[in-house]
Amino acid sequence: MHILIGNPIDPSIRARTDMRAWTQRLAWFARLGDVLILCTEPDPAFLDHACTLTGTGPGEVTVLTTPPGRHGGMLLDPEALTDPDVFAQVRAALRPVGGPQAVGEIHALWPSASVARFAAA
Repeated sequence: MHILIGNPIDPSIRARTDMRAWTQRLAWFARLGDVLILCTEPDPAFLDHACTLTGTGPGEVTVLTTPPGRHGGMLLDPEALTDPDVFAQVRAALRPVGGPQAVGEIHALWPSASVARFAAA
């Protein structure tokens, strides 16, 4: 049984300029072999806690960070998703599992043209 809530972005979040902690919630959805792309390194204790509770052990998720961009690392700069260094990191993370063909789905917190460009590349 699941409870799934399709709520829009909360107004209290919309007004924030530093979303680092909020975006780390993706750790709750990460499973063995997944790649998380974040604007900054997640809190190690939180990542360990979330992965342990979901049955994904420490070190079984690859965390990649984007360049700080125009938001100074407090938000993921959409342009960072097409940064050549980010592509190189993603390719390196995917190499051991079969390369880009191993990716079944790409999920983002919100729809974005930058995510579509990343997926196409």
